[in-house]
Amino acid sequence: MAWKIGFDYVSAQPDFSIDKHNNGTEPWGFGWSWGAGRSLVGHPVPTSATQTDSNTLVDVFPMPGFACVSERFRTIVEAFEPGVHEFFPILLKSRKGAPHEEPYFLINVCQRFDSILVKGISLEWGRRVAGGLEGMPYLSRMGTKPPLPVSRTTIAGRHLWLNYWVWEGGGIMVSDQLRSALMDAKIRRLKFKEPRAEHFDEVDTPFDYRGQVPHIVDWMEKNRPATMFERDPDWVKTYMPHWLH
Repeated sequence: MAWKIGFDYVSAQPDFSIDKHNNGTEPWGFGWSWGAGRSLVGHPVPTSATQTDSNTLVDVFPMPGFACVSERFRTIVEAFEPGVHEFFPILLKSRKGAPHEEPYFLINVCQRFDSILVKGISLEWGRRVAGGLEGMPYLSRMGTKPPLPVSRTTIAGRHLWLNYWVWEGGGIMVSDQLRSALMDAKIRRLKFKEPRAEHFDEVDTPFDYRGQVPHIVDWMEKNRPATMFERDPDWVKTYMPHWLH
């Protein structure tokens, strides 16, 4: 079984403002939320942030453009997938500028792939309006349906990943084992339980883009967006190698 989980916005979350450089500029380009699905070593990353409220620190919470996680969260993820994901240290300070003692990190989930099997299922699809992929179909809503299947052979024993094109917005995908470990450790604040988390049954069917989401493939073939060559060259190389000739 696999799960899609995300921030628990219902409960109180600490709020932080990312510190700017001395010259007033932002120390990053655009944030990547939970991650970029690839290594970001060498990219500009925030190194400190100042709290704007008095809420208690928790293990996982959103920061402008990023996901901030505690040492406890990092240790659990590393036990399942050592060295797979990137954790960039960030100094968290109180409203008065005093450093918090606990170590925290900006997480970059470095695995990104599609595994949710949606062939023949009626779902709600939208069209992108920005990001160099204007007009591309995207899965906008799962709705209240029985658990959808995911491809066990595609997941291949991995424990933490991001979806690619099929329901990629918001949250992370985790294995049942990692979810259980995070829950046992009482990691706060993530949505672990339904209906605010979504679970998927694993089946032995490989994920195939042309079989599962042919309308996305058709759009890609027709438009061949330049941003795919720049931002997602590995996806192009794997699934559209004929574009390179």
